[in-house]
Amino acid sequence: MERREDLECRDVCETTLTAEEAAEWYVRFLDRDVPLGKRISYTRWLKASPAHIKEMFLMHRLASQLRRARLTGPLPNPDG
Repeated sequence: MERREDLECRDVCETTLTAEEAAEWYVRFLDRDVPLGKRISYTRWLKASPAHIKEMFLMHRLASQLRRARLTGPLPNPDG
């Protein structure tokens, strides 16, 4: 039986990987000329897990928020 810490670590790793994959798909689709084979792969990836759909939703929401922010200067330095 797996320990609770191991399960939590695995969940975090899986979430991180899914978020990275979603970001890669998002960037790939910024180019509107995505080959059919990649579109099919993307559809299969989405269908593979509800977590994939959730991460793509979050990626689109983040991109929308960043567009609306319309930052005009550099980001503030969090270190002061």
